[in-house]
Amino acid sequence: MERPAYRFLFETMANLDTERPGLLHHCAGGKDRTGVGAALMLKLLGIPDSVIIEDNRRLA
Repeated sequence: MERPAYRFLFETMANLDTERPGLLHHCAGGKDRTGVGAALMLKLLGIPDSVIIEDNRRLA
């Protein structure tokens, strides 16, 4: 199943440059989709799965 919001998030991350160096990732109505997006970003940055899982568990 395609998730347009995640596609937009990762396309935005891929196109960051020195003129637009930041990205704000926040939730509008619940923590689950934002948490998945955050976990995917951490994974992309090379953070170990165990750290991502513990972070999610601690914040849930």
